[in-house]
This record gives sequence, structure tokens and C-alpha cells, in this order.
Amino acid sequence: MNSRQQLTRYKLWFLTAIFVLCVIAGCTQNTPVDANAEARLASIKVPIDLHYGETALACNAFFKHGGYEWALNRFALFISDVEVKLSEQVDWRPLALLENQWQTPKTALIWVGQGCDREPTSNNYNQQLLLGISPQAWRNVSAIRFSMAVPFQENHANPLTQPSPLNISEMFWSWRFGHKFLRLDLTTDALDERKNWSYHLGSVGCQSPSSMRSPEQECAMPNRFTVVLTKPLASTSLAIDLKHLLRDVDIAQTPSCMFQRDAETSCRILADNINTPGLMTWQ
Repeated sequence: MNSRQQLTRYKLWFLTAIFVLCVIAGCTQNTPVDANAEARLASIKVPIDLHYGETALACNAFFKHGGYEWALNRFALFISDVEVKLSEQVDWRPLALLENQWQTPKTALIWVGQGCDREPTSNNYNQQLLLGISPQAWRNVSAIRFSMAVPFQENHANPLTQPSPLNISEMFWSWRFGHKFLRLDLTTDALDERKNWSYHLGSVGCQSPSSMRSPEQECAMPNRFTVVLTKPLASTSLAIDLKHLLRDVDIAQTPSCMFQRDAETSCRILADNINTPGLMTWQ
């Protein structure tokens, strides 16, 4: 074999080696890989259904409370700092949330609004958590824990620069007070005149130089409630019970609870109901 033939063979070997390395490294022009594909394979969807007692509530729902029929105009709830406990383990394991229009890595928004049954693909409906845990690991989860709130740093940040859902204006008060952790808006036409009633839960007693400035320290009443739920093996979804939330509150006669002085009594009852087991249960 002459030197020209040897050079040609070396070139073929070299090009072949480069091609093999490119295939291994993934540098051939394949279809782009979905960056979230691996995360979705290691994720669990937890539906969260809305109820009034035994009655399931969907979009534009009606239910009776205190003898009057009420229309559900809005229900929204922030959930953050999700942790799980695996079987036969004592430590809690933090879980990341998969990012989408309803979730940041730490915070999710459950959202039910009027008209979402007519526009199921609109931005008016979300009743699930997308948790970063594999199905196999989820089967070994014995308990789940989370906060019904927005974490302090996210709560008082500029909503105009925050990702969705933290930039939804209907869930924000001001930089000083932050977000509405829970929002419930009801209407009834059963009384002598049309009545609107709302429960908006958030931090109060927040100190800052102006309403457009974030507080440097936690508010006097953060109003972040922690939910701890033992998970039955066969359970796959959660339920929120508005009957439990509104227990002992005559919403036809009492004012809305926006953490104002004229609604202190109902606010205390509602907070006690949130802090009492039964508001959220496994199905």
C-alpha cells in the first residue's frame, strides 16, 4: 500500500470516528428535545376538587348556605412549600413544582372562575398540582404538607416582574401587603336586594414607608396556614370543602371578610375553620 492509499484510509477512519462521537454526543440534527420531558415523566398530577359538603362544585356553581342559594363567582388559593413524607421515614422531603402558567417552582395557584366551563382552555381554570415526583415514589408517600400562602420574599415582590401566576392582578393587594392567599367571591339574589360576599385572606400588619414599598420584615399577622394530610394508599385527589370554611358564618347577615375592622368576628371564625382539620381532605 502506497502512502496516498494510507492517507486516504486514515482520513476515512478519522471521519468515521468523528461521526460516531457526534452520534454519541447527540450532535446530529435530530428533532429538538423537550427540556421538560424528563420532568414530566417524573411528575404527578394531583387534582383538587371543590365541594360544598357532599356536593361537588364546578364552574358557575350554586350551593345553599344559611338557607340561601349562592353563586360561586371566584375561588382561588395559593399553595406553596410542598413537602412529602415517605413511608417508614420521619423526615419531610421538599418537592419542586413543575413550572407553567399556574406554577412557579415553589408556588401554585388553584383557580376557578365564572365561565370556565364554557372556555375550558382559557386562563380561567386550574384545579391541579403538578408535583416533581415519580409515580413510583408517589406510591410510597404517606403524608403531604404545604402552606396555603405565598412565601414572604415572593409575596411582596414587584408583581409586574414576577412570573405567572404571581403576576395575576386579581390576587394582589399591594407591595406592602402582598398577595391574597385565598379568594372567595359569592353572590345571591335570594335576599331583598342582590348581595355580594367575599373572603380575601392575606398578610396584615405589614410595615413599610408606603403601599408601594415592600416590608423588610415579616408582617405582624402573616396568616400562612399549614396543611398536613396523611395520605391513604388509594387516594389520588384532594377536595376543598366550602361548607367547612363557612361553618358558623352567616354570610347573608355578616359583612365580607377583607381583614377590616368591621369584619373581625367573621374573619376570626373563618381563620379558625381553615386551621381546623376538614377544609382539605383526600378523595
